[in-house]
Amino acid sequence: MIAKIISCTLAAAGLLLFLWCLAGAFLLPAHGFTLRCRACGDGEGLEQRIRGAAWLFDTGLIRGSLEIADCGLSPVGLDRARRLARSRRYIEIVPEESCGGTTGADTRERSGGDLSE
Repeated sequence: MIAKIISCTLAAAGLLLFLWCLAGAFLLPAHGFTLRCRACGDGEGLEQRIRGAAWLFDTGLIRGSLEIADCGLSPVGLDRARRLARSRRYIEIVPEESCGGTTGADTRERSGGDLSE
């Protein structure tokens, strides 16, 4: 009797896990999603932004790649970006042309800090 209860519980848990994974596969964005982080100067705040985005990639909430756009990184900033790119396979450093002629490290800087947290 106890063996039957345990086997039914495990079967129900397995079915629930399968349905949970199936729902997650349908709800997650498509492959090929690219998140771009612009960086300039010494790359101040770059590690925090990349680690925050990396959490989304590591947990599977975003599938794709993460680009660090070199918008005038100094040697110190470039070293910091390379270290971050080596730490995870989906992070890539892209050249300055991909910045689209914008200045500033991210949207918050370009908007004068008016974005909400």
